[in-house]
Amino acid sequence: MSGLEEKELVRRAAEEDDREAFARLISRYQNGVFGLLHRLLGGTNEVEDVAQNVFLSAYRGLRAFRGQASFGTWIYRIAYNQACSALRRLRSRRAREMPQIQDEENGRQDEPTDSKTPDPEQQTIRKQVWEAVSELPPASQAVVEMYYNQGLKYPQIAEALDLPLGTVKTHLHRARAQLREILTGA
Repeated sequence: MSGLEEKELVRRAAEEDDREAFARLISRYQNGVFGLLHRLLGGTNEVEDVAQNVFLSAYRGLRAFRGQASFGTWIYRIAYNQACSALRRLRSRRAREMPQIQDEENGRQDEPTDSKTPDPEQQTIRKQVWEAVSELPPASQAVVEMYYNQGLKYPQIAEALDLPLGTVKTHLHRARAQLREILTGA
């Protein structure tokens, strides 16, 4: 989908309440939104609920979308904000429900298996890397997810996360260093 086609779909969805145009926009970005939410929220049951809230918020806010950023950048920002809110709610709920008990999150699966990588050794390495990513702070996780899995460029990530460009680069640089430490045990 070209930038012009995307802008036309946004216009039709916002001005004409064209649900088919909105559905086409969502279908283009839903895998990326789910990937980002899965990365930030882990294996919680919240991912689908938060994703629905993201798409609903995007639909409701579409008339206010000014088009200064791409629709993708805008919806990733909504997803990041919704994920941060969900994390705060989850932490608060856990603190109330189990004040002295550490939740081991048995059965947590941080990364879906990659059907393109049939080699079990590569799958194991990939799983270890993404488990290490889950140990990073949420902002660093988001930057890593957007850069490596979503293929966004630094300016798009900066806009989506409302961070200065230099901060995005710093997050990614520090995340790589932290991952090196985690994975090598150094």
